[in-house]
Amino acid sequence: MKVTDRTTGRSFTAAGAPVAADSDDGSLTDLALTCAPTSDKLTAYDIASGKPMWTSGGAVPGGGQLLILDGRIIRSGDSTLTSIDGRTGKTVWTTATKQSDGDSLVTDGRLVVRAQSTHSGGTVLTAYGVDDGLPRWQTHIADDLSIFVIGRRLYGWSGRGGLVALG
Repeated sequence: MKVTDRTTGRSFTAAGAPVAADSDDGSLTDLALTCAPTSDKLTAYDIASGKPMWTSGGAVPGGGQLLILDGRIIRSGDSTLTSIDGRTGKTVWTTATKQSDGDSLVTDGRLVVRAQSTHSGGTVLTAYGVDDGLPRWQTHIADDLSIFVIGRRLYGWSGRGGLVALG
């Protein structure tokens, strides 16, 4: 992948495909994240120098989601949430979650909220602390509830139940 710094025009080649965050607060704009298609390794490149800064295992190229928040990279795996320090690549915390298909991940800046399908066919919404990854609350929600953030507040929308404020 070729990376070009729009400010300086400098470019470099990085191994792997770009990894885009589902939510990004702009705290790591000096890094380019990549993941090799045949590997679960996430690599951060310094945009100014073009050099790899760190590599971390456990990326989910075909499935999980990724958030960038307060200099951390928070990513979901099949049965985990992991927070990585964006400057060092060191794991800050890892939290086990229930394995599920088709989950979604959002943040209001204080909590990371993961909606997961259950084996019985319902959906569970679980909120985890950004600083420590510990569960804060959990609730069953309508299967058609879409979770979103406005002004750092969590909301849900369901065709059956309308607008719901969360957390």
